[in-house]
Amino acid sequence: MGKVNEALEDADASIALVSTYAKAFFRKAQALVKLGRFKEALAVLDTAKKLEPGNKSTTTLFDKVQEMAREQTQIPTAPVPKKVVTRVEVPRTSPPSAAEPSTTSHSFTDDDVEFSGHFRGYKKLADGRVTTFFNNELTDEAKQLIGDIAPKRLENPNQVQIKSVDGGSAWNQGNTFEEKDMTSWAKSKIKEVVSGVSVPFGNGQDVITSLEVSNLEGDASIAVVRGAKRYIFDFTFTLACTLKQDNTSTAGELRFLDLSSDCDGDYEVEVVVPSRYQTESGKALHAALSSSSSPFRKALAARLATFVQDYHTF
Repeated sequence: MGKVNEALEDADASIALVSTYAKAFFRKAQALVKLGRFKEALAVLDTAKKLEPGNKSTTTLFDKVQEMAREQTQIPTAPVPKKVVTRVEVPRTSPPSAAEPSTTSHSFTDDDVEFSGHFRGYKKLADGRVTTFFNNELTDEAKQLIGDIAPKRLENPNQVQIKSVDGGSAWNQGNTFEEKDMTSWAKSKIKEVVSGVSVPFGNGQDVITSLEVSNLEGDASIAVVRGAKRYIFDFTFTLACTLKQDNTSTAGELRFLDLSSDCDGDYEVEVVVPSRYQTESGKALHAALSSSSSPFRKALAARLATFVQDYHTF
């Protein structure tokens, strides 16, 4: 949850600096979806669509959030149980007459105007002056605790320097918002780490292997926000896989629907094996790709962890 809130803060910071940055609105919508705030996400995505009408990722997420918001509104609410109230008659007794509150008549002069009578909201100070309760005067003890807080002239301006963030631009000594595009490097690295992963299966002679990457979409960037570096990435892609048993080969796909920096290694995937219900090998491949604890998925997760680790070296 903390990383999602950080992502939301980063997106708000980007929007505050560049109000026409469509990608910042897209990232803000993603964070709102993870927080379950679907209506707010739809409003933000609507702005992103106006800024970039042809963005496929924005349109896809908008349709997905619309469906999630519709499902949320259709969840039936539990009926509120009726509250049964039992009234008990209690005989009333006359309380003893309370003493009349005494009123004190005050008379004082403020700004050459004399006031007399009873006034609420006024107090008398130690020196005899009368003022309102909202007036707060510091005691000698409080003044000593506070000390001298008057502004002081800075003789040497070099004494105050903002620590620059490693990796930031030379011109950005103030560590204001800065973003560096890393999409090209990230796409190349993802293809490199997830392709060619081979893991023994079953009796040890069968092998599951990852093949080529297709439909790789998304972006990555390194942002400097409030003096801290944020390593942001968000991708979707399809990874072709195959199970080789004896002389047969079974094909399948592992579709990564949300490979992003907010997931903390727990990426959303979808498994597609056309022969799942027709053959035993198809059923076995589907099970191996679906289970995050299978040897193949663990090997793939380790490869993706190296991608994140290498990304953080910049």
